[in-house]
Amino acid sequence: MNKNELLLEQARIAASLQKAKLATFDNVAKIAGAVLIIYLVMSGLKEISAANPAGISALAVLVKNLNISGILGYVLAAGSTTAWYLERKGKKRIVEKAAKARHRREANDPYHPSSGLTHTGDTPESAEV
Repeated sequence: MNKNELLLEQARIAASLQKAKLATFDNVAKIAGAVLIIYLVMSGLKEISAANPAGISALAVLVKNLNISGILGYVLAAGSTTAWYLERKGKKRIVEKAAKARHRREANDPYHPSSGLTHTGDTPESAEV
């Protein structure tokens, strides 16, 4: 490795570290924003209920009519489905990278055939029965 290649590799490492720091800051900012929104809503509801004692019963009726448990179920189902999809997409990406590398390694080796999967990691349509 010559001097220029070393400098290039150091620059790549510095860039990846900076990208990781920005991603962490982005996640922290999103979580802080969500907590702030919840805090503002709760403080507003506290002021509403403190201003009028009948507001507590009105607030209870509002919460009952919102059907929070039903909404939470839909939110959890959507989140789980999204997480599954993103995980599957990541797995297919990794399998595709591995398949390309395996194909390059096995191109001239008749004794190590590939698994028979497509380049995306799926079963070929002709093999599906």
